[in-house]
Parts: sequence; structure tokens; C-alpha cells
Amino acid sequence: GADRFFYPTNYEDTINNVLYLKDIIDSLTINNVLYTNIKIMENKNQQYGNTIRTEYYCKNVGIIRRELFNGEIWEIKNHYIKQ
Repeated sequence: GADRFFYPTNYEDTINNVLYLKDIIDSLTINNVLYTNIKIMENKNQQYGNTIRTEYYCKNVGIIRRELFNGEIWEIKNHYIKQ
């Protein structure tokens, strides 16, 4: 749901007791685009298959990368912010 876009700011916080803030990194380049201020969210429950293990969230953009438990990786292709 929409609540997934309100990511925790503290390392102790979780979303629905599932995703927690694992790390914050300065930048990540995906498809030749530099994204900055990245929060890395990790699923603290052991899951399997096509459920999300790790999500990378960029401020003012949204989810830019997902790593699933089955090894799949989804990455953003492009984004456009209307000013």
C-alpha cells in the first residue's frame, strides 16, 4: 500500500513489522543515473520465492531497486519529476 513510501527514519523502526531500515548510503548508480540519499530496507522475516528481500528507496524518487528472495533484481529504468 501507500504506507510503504513512508519509510522509517530510525534503525529501530519497521513497516508493518516486516521491513526495517538496514542502512543509508550516499549514492547508487543505476542505468547511468546517479541517485543520492538512499535508504536500504530489508525484510526481517524469512521469506521465499518472489517476495521482496531488500528495497532501495531514494528520496523524492521512490523505490529504485528491489532484490527478491529468489535472486531476481528489479531496477528503475527511468523517472520523471514534474516541476
